[in-house]
Amino acid sequence: MLNWDFTGMIEHCKDKPADILVAKDTGAAVTVKEEDERKWLERIEQVQSRVFHGKKYAKQKDDCNSIAEDWARADRRLGKETTVMVDGFAISKQSMSCGDWEAVPTMAGKDPRLAEPKRAKKAAVINQEHQCWDCNQKTQDAGGMIFRCRWCEKGFCEDCLDWPMTELIGDNLKEYDLLEFPAVTQAYYIRCPSCTDLQKSDAAAQDFFAKQAMEIDKQHSVWLDEQDAKVAAIDAEQNALIPEQNPLFPTPSDDLSLTDASTIDGSM
Repeated sequence: MLNWDFTGMIEHCKDKPADILVAKDTGAAVTVKEEDERKWLERIEQVQSRVFHGKKYAKQKDDCNSIAEDWARADRRLGKETTVMVDGFAISKQSMSCGDWEAVPTMAGKDPRLAEPKRAKKAAVINQEHQCWDCNQKTQDAGGMIFRCRWCEKGFCEDCLDWPMTELIGDNLKEYDLLEFPAVTQAYYIRCPSCTDLQKSDAAAQDFFAKQAMEIDKQHSVWLDEQDAKVAAIDAEQNALIPEQNPLFPTPSDDLSLTDASTIDGSM
């Protein structure tokens, strides 16, 4: 090496790859022939991909016979039954998808195009007689009693009611008796101050209320007579079931004393 000149040193130190393709890319001189490289590759150890955990697995040949064994004709229908057993009965799977009262599955309730159009919700109906007209207190909040007007929808609590302008009627109305509607402990019926003022200021309203009250009184009177007749019929039926007194066995009189009896000597 001491005798090498600069050109010889460059030549000896130049990279000389054994790969022919790399040599062509780098322009380096190739000293290994293709035949030598092929022989060298044949001698290297081949990678065994069939070895797993030290055990060698042989390659099996795939043919049509092995496929036929795996797919027997009887196994082609597995998982494709059209019936299902329910309580010992074979039921069609298609009928299991039916909705209520359907003979065959339909798209009812499943297709949004067939669904019923959404309808607007009805406004909530509030019975004003169940709460105070002025303070909006419920029956429980108003002490368990609402004074309900007979002629309008208003109801008042004890604090909001104008007592001097109110006419008290009772715990039930005659028209409710005709409907056989019993009295409730949470209500007492009145004629509210608004209806009182209306009858005083409007003659037509006063005449209307008077006619309605008179008609209800007539119907209530007839209803009372019918109720009395029913009670009398029930009493007569019950009296008919009581057996008549037998003269051979008279009932003891209230005048006789239980201590009155004959003595041994015959004295009373």
